[in-house]
Amino acid sequence: MMNFWMQLKNRLWQGQEGASMLMAVVLAIVTMAAIVFNFLAESEQKQSGASVTYTSTNAFLLADAGVRYVEKCLKNPPVTPDACPTGASSIDWKNDFITTPATTFTKNFPTSDSSGTFSIEFIQNAINDTNNIRIRSTGTYKGAIRTIGSTVSRFTTCVLGQQAISYCTASNIKNSASTTDPNSPVQSCPAVTVDLFYPSEYPDDPTSCPNPEYLDYTNGSPTLAPPYQYCDWNLDGTTAVSVGAFNYIASGGAASGQAVVKVNSTSGFVAGMKVRLTRGALLPGGASAGATTVTLNSTSGFAANQLVKFVNLSTLGSVLPTIEEIKIQSVDSATQLTLASALGSSYNANDVADLTDISTSATNEEHTISSVNGGTNELTLSGNLSSTYPEGSSVESVIEMWVANDFSMRNKSSLTVKGALKINVGNDVILENTSEMLVFGSVALHMDNNFLLKNAAKMNEVMSFAGDLLIQVGNDALFANSSSFAGGVIANHDIVVENNAELTGSLSGDTVNLVNNATLIFDPSSGADSEGIDDCVPATFNPPSQNE
Repeated sequence: MMNFWMQLKNRLWQGQEGASMLMAVVLAIVTMAAIVFNFLAESEQKQSGASVTYTSTNAFLLADAGVRYVEKCLKNPPVTPDACPTGASSIDWKNDFITTPATTFTKNFPTSDSSGTFSIEFIQNAINDTNNIRIRSTGTYKGAIRTIGSTVSRFTTCVLGQQAISYCTASNIKNSASTTDPNSPVQSCPAVTVDLFYPSEYPDDPTSCPNPEYLDYTNGSPTLAPPYQYCDWNLDGTTAVSVGAFNYIASGGAASGQAVVKVNSTSGFVAGMKVRLTRGALLPGGASAGATTVTLNSTSGFAANQLVKFVNLSTLGSVLPTIEEIKIQSVDSATQLTLASALGSSYNANDVADLTDISTSATNEEHTISSVNGGTNELTLSGNLSSTYPEGSSVESVIEMWVANDFSMRNKSSLTVKGALKINVGNDVILENTSEMLVFGSVALHMDNNFLLKNAAKMNEVMSFAGDLLIQVGNDALFANSSSFAGGVIANHDIVVENNAELTGSLSGDTVNLVNNATLIFDPSSGADSEGIDDCVPATFNPPSQNE
């Protein structure tokens, strides 16, 4: 009998164990099902979000395309006007597009598919007149809708450099701030404006960066090289990097029809880099400080009123090379120039008289380097030279850099620029905390959003040729806290110079304010030698040129 009860107890215990195991299995299945369900739900949500982002981005791109399409229609009317708004060749935009009610224009993109369209409306705005018109572009893509407002202006007028300050809405100089311009700030409306480049003007695909086409650049990595496309660009700490190259054609010169050019040094030149050759000359006997006449090996290509740059070759690469720019008063003979002012420094035999300033219109041409031979100091170009360049003519890099997001320099970092550099930035540019951009060529810095130079940061302080630097700001510009700058500044909105900031150049914006011991030294050449000076065009002051 006892044996029976023991067997029954064991069977009940085993049953409980089986039930527990069964419950554990059921619980595991339920848990796994919940995990899978949550994963699928989250994946679906992410895919839905990605789809929304994709369609919204395409709608924005279509709206942006509409703005640019109508700009081209109005400023360069086609022979066959069917593809453009009715009245594209109008000579009075306000009368023909605003007085006439409900003027709209719609186009499918692509034309064979109605899933994407842009629609243009000409709208009422204080800026509207014969040659300026406000438009609203609406992009639609698979249900997503994005709208951009913009102003189209018929003519190009650049007031930068005409006076220290040009503004549209307001300008103030107060709290011990000062400017050397004898003229008062000048009101100019429509104010010169900055077009927005991101993303439609960018090569490849910047919108999904970082990606293989737009890598992040941080403290020298990756190496600066063609195609010069980056997602975020950042220098921090004591990092010092250099971009571009500049040198002079060596003895023997470079003849028309040849593709190999011998220079004094190939340092900085790389295959794939675009270069510009510009005619120049040597100072065979040197020149003394204080001289107003100089002797060259040839004055061919030199002319009165050109800006000539004198370069002491032995100082190139030093912290402060001996270089000065002086206007030519007259060309006296095949070998002699008279200068408009005296030389400030002395120059050695076979130093250089350089005509690389854009204003000179000197003989020049551009090629791409196919290979570099550092042993023989030779550059092989992708094509043959169309002109002859004597010894002393210059070879400089011509680089266009694309930064999709932010460009920043902080905490004593430095960037040395040689040759001609244009940087396009999709968002903000920030230089702060004693960081420095040294300009030994020319720089055009274009950004779609804000510019900030503060806390003893410096741009172009060493050479201080204001013509070599142009800043184009899609939104606001701030110079603050003992920062230093030499160049031209164009901003769609507000320019503020404050707290002991020191500027040499010219400012143009909707509002311009100098306050709290800020100083502006007027230089009429501001930005004139930069690659971006041709973009100096008028548009609206309020609302901005393009907004969403």
